[in-house]
Amino acid sequence: MTRFEAKRLPRQTGLAGWNGILPPQTPLPVLEQNLTADITIVGGGFAGLSTAQRLHQLDPSLKIVLLEAGRFAESSAGRNSGFMIDLPHDLASDNYAGEGLEADRAAIALNRKAIAFATEVAGECDLPKEMFDPCGKYNAAATKSGDEHNREFATHLTKLGEPYMLYDQQQMQEITGSPHYTSGLYAPGTVMIQPAAYVRALSTHLTGQIDVFENSPVTRFEKQGPGWGVSTPNAKVSTGQVILANNGHLESFGFYKRQLMHICLYASMSAPLSEEQIKTLG
Repeated sequence: MTRFEAKRLPRQTGLAGWNGILPPQTPLPVLEQNLTADITIVGGGFAGLSTAQRLHQLDPSLKIVLLEAGRFAESSAGRNSGFMIDLPHDLASDNYAGEGLEADRAAIALNRKAIAFATEVAGECDLPKEMFDPCGKYNAAATKSGDEHNREFATHLTKLGEPYMLYDQQQMQEITGSPHYTSGLYAPGTVMIQPAAYVRALSTHLTGQIDVFENSPVTRFEKQGPGWGVSTPNAKVSTGQVILANNGHLESFGFYKRQLMHICLYASMSAPLSEEQIKTLG
């Protein structure tokens, strides 16, 4: 098959909350004239932006074009949960473990490479701590089964040689200000990210290195001689390679048919706490 046409394009049904709480973003260009490239990346989320950053690091002479269908940080990446976890966290298992110690060690090594990469990006983009914070994470339990889960996870981490701290109810109340939690397990490797801020920062950072375009959805790409022709509503890119980093929309182009499913998870953001509420919480 040499021609792949999008059956549908990404559609956002509401504001991305992480993006909405940031100051207005500076628009990036729309692709409006034909270009040539060595590599064209379809999708401007975490995968597409990271791919572009890494390829440029490996070979700054590469001509790279990155095409995002909408505004940066308004798609699924800007609606991300906002954390990168280094340790295994299979929530369906008895102890968060994966497929055994060696498999977990391999996964941890990969996760930490990704976190190190993101940390480097955060440094280059001058992201403040409230947008990129290597603060670790707590598994907080409020039931007997949750307590057992924490202890089993601790045993597994001991076998892996990973650091952690177990806390009882009194310690968790001192940490959280709430008596609700009966135990907690702290692991130091998790990084909290303001995902929209991260995506915005990296997309802007890359504009000085490669060709970055937003509101430029790819409607079709097809084989043209040794390379490919990539079409958007206003212009085309003649490119040697195409990298699809557009998540579930791969299926729209005919890949992994009936294997991918888009899901939406919803959360709400509270209003800022008043001084009185903060005093009450401690």
